[in-house]
Amino acid sequence: MIKGSFVLTLPNPHRTEISVDLIVRIIRQIGILRDEWIEK
Repeated sequence: MIKGSFVLTLPNPHRTEISVDLIVRIIRQIGILRDEWIEK
């Protein structure tokens, strides 16, 4: 995932789409609110 200058590599061994829930949990762990991610 790339957002501005922020790059996040998400390993996906199952080659299926990554759920929105998983993405929200990941950005929460790195300290970015969902709304901040959407706005940038």
